[in-house]
This record gives sequence, C-alpha cells and structure tokens, in this order.
Amino acid sequence: MKKTLKIFITIFLIFSGFIIFSVISTLIILAIVAIASPNYVNGYYAEAKINYGVLLSKPSKFDEIYSYEFGEGEDFYIFNYDKSVDIKKIIKENKFQKITENNLEEITKVLNIYRNDLCEKELNIFDKTTTIEELAKIGNYYLYPTDMNMEDDNHYSIQIIFPEKKKVYYFAINH
Repeated sequence: MKKTLKIFITIFLIFSGFIIFSVISTLIILAIVAIASPNYVNGYYAEAKINYGVLLSKPSKFDEIYSYEFGEGEDFYIFNYDKSVDIKKIIKENKFQKITENNLEEITKVLNIYRNDLCEKELNIFDKTTTIEELAKIGNYYLYPTDMNMEDDNHYSIQIIFPEKKKVYYFAINH
C-alpha cells in the first residue's frame, strides 16, 4: 500500500509540475511577444499593418470616427501622436508620398473615390469631420494602393499624414 501511495504521489507531482511549467512558459512567451511588438498588440492601428501592410506606431490617442466590426463596411480613424513619436519615421518606413502640385489632382480623385463609396450615414459623418480639400492639402503625405483600380476594387485603405499636427487619418473600405 505504501509503495502504491508513493508511486501515485510521484506521478501526481510530475504531472502537476508539467502543468505548472506549461502555464508559466505560455505566460512568459506571451509577455515576450507583447513587449517585443507593442505596435501590434491591442490597437486599431494594428489593422493597418495586418490588412494593408502599413506600419503605424502606437498613437498616444485616437478617435474612432466610424468603423465596422466584422464583414462589410467603412473605417475612419484619426491617430494622434505626441512628441515622442517621429512622424518622419512613419513616413519613411511606409514610403508615404508628399502631396504636391504635381499629384494634387490624383490624390483628390482617390479621396473622392473613397468618399463616394461611403453609405449615407458615414458620408454625413465624414463631411462633418473633414473635407477633401483639407486632406489633399499640399505638404501633407499620402499612402494608398496604386496597383489597383479603386473604383472597381472593394477592399483598400488610404492614409493621410498631417506632419505639423502629428496626425494620421486612416480610411478603409471593405465591401
């Protein structure tokens, strides 16, 4: 009987140790991932990276103007950055282009395509929040997919950076 009890206790301790080791290992791995990649954990800005390959730093504050949960819809976020975030680094890493006289017409057209894709509710909110003229201001920076016909495609994003204001306007369509 004592021998059976010793075997049972030994098996129990080994099994318990394995479970405790597994739980601690998992927690350590999750902590390392969270520390190593803070720009991808718990944030709407992560959607830009996951869905569109745009690497935005974690904003100090963001405004969700409108968004869709799952399925089809439109997104509009304004990401606000404090002095610790280098907007120039975001521009360079993602190859944002400066809005100039030479590309102003093209950018205005792209933004109007997005605006025309909005349903009535989001269109009203968009128009109360910003204008195409404000977004397509010379000196701002833009990024959007140039390898697709946005008038025919139903899944794309546009980002506009206001470098002086340290803001990124993020727009997405998923229909």
